[in-house]
Amino acid sequence: MLKPQASPTRELVNLDGVWRFGIDSRLPETPWTGRLDTPLEAAVPASYNDLFTDPEIRGHVGWVYYQREVRVPRGWTDGRILLRFDAATHAARVYVDETLAGEHVGGYTPFDVDITDRVEPGGSFRLTVAVSGDLSNETIPPGRIEVGVDGRRTQTYFHDFFNYAGLARSVWLHSIPSLSISDVTVVTGLEGTTGTVDYRVETAGDGEVRVRLTDLKSAERYLEGDIRGWIERTGKPIIMTEYGADTQAGLHSVWDQAWTEEYQRDYLAMNHRVFDRFPEFVGEQVWNFADFATSNGIHRVDGNKKGVFTRDRRPKSAAFALRDRWCGLDGRKPGTSAPDAG
Repeated sequence: MLKPQASPTRELVNLDGVWRFGIDSRLPETPWTGRLDTPLEAAVPASYNDLFTDPEIRGHVGWVYYQREVRVPRGWTDGRILLRFDAATHAARVYVDETLAGEHVGGYTPFDVDITDRVEPGGSFRLTVAVSGDLSNETIPPGRIEVGVDGRRTQTYFHDFFNYAGLARSVWLHSIPSLSISDVTVVTGLEGTTGTVDYRVETAGDGEVRVRLTDLKSAERYLEGDIRGWIERTGKPIIMTEYGADTQAGLHSVWDQAWTEEYQRDYLAMNHRVFDRFPEFVGEQVWNFADFATSNGIHRVDGNKKGVFTRDRRPKSAAFALRDRWCGLDGRKPGTSAPDAG
C-alpha cells in the first residue's frame, strides 16, 4: 500500500493526539452509537496496555474503543476521502458515526478506509475505532486465550515480548484524486543474462499510466530533495544508516549497469555527493560491510550482495573508494577541507 504524501492534488490531516478510550467490559454493548461513556483518555499513537497501571486494562482480552471528533476540510469537494491507519494491533473495526465503515486484520500492516460517501466536506463526524489485541493460532504473532475456572479470559503467547496492542501508529484523514494510483507491485527477474522488471500498477478510475526507469542522475535529484525536505521540516541533524547496491564481485561494465562493481561504486559516490551538500548531514553507515547468507529463494543468488566485501572478505571496488573517502579525516566531515596548518 502506498503511503499518502501531501502534494498539489493530495492533502493530509493528522489525527494523532488524545482520544476518548474504554474497554468493552466497562462500556455498553454498542459503544460506537454515541459518545463513549468513559472517564479515560489514551494517547494515539501508543499501545493502550502500556499506558495504564490498572491491571484490568493492562491484561485486557477483548475489544477496546477509541473515539474522537473529526472535521473534514471544506475544500475537499473533489476526489475521495479516506482514513489511513498506519497500524492497529491486531484487528480493527472503524465506525463513522453509527455505521461500520471498514475492518482490518493484521497489526503490522497499514490500511485505508474510504469514507467519501459517509461524510461531507466542511462537516464533522464521530470516529470510533475498535481494536482487538487478541492472539490465536491464526494471528501474527500467534497465541491462545485460556478461560479460568472463574470465567476470566487470559491471553497466552509464545513470543518473548509483551503483547503491545492498540493504535500503535499514526492515524490520518487524507484526500486523493478520483483518478489515482492505489498500488504498485514490482518483481525483478532474470532470463538468461538479461535482467527483467515486471510491474503492475493498480488505479482507482480509468486513465493512462506512465512508468519511468530512473537513472543515477535522477536518483541524485530525488535524494537531495528528500534530505532537504527532512531538514526544512524538522531542523534536525540527519544520519543515513543504510544505503548500498547489490553487487556481484567480478562483474564489470563500461555502462551504467546494475550489479556491477562500477555501479556500486558510482551509486555510493552519488549518495556521498548529496550528503556533502548539507552541513546538517552528520553521519553515514553504508549497507553492508560484507555479503551475507539469506534464506533460500528466487530473488537472491547466493545471498545478499550489498557488501563492499565478499563473504570471504575480499574487497570489491567500492571498498577502495570508501577507504579513500574515510581515511585521513581526523574528525572532519567528509567533503570538507582540512584546516590550515598555521
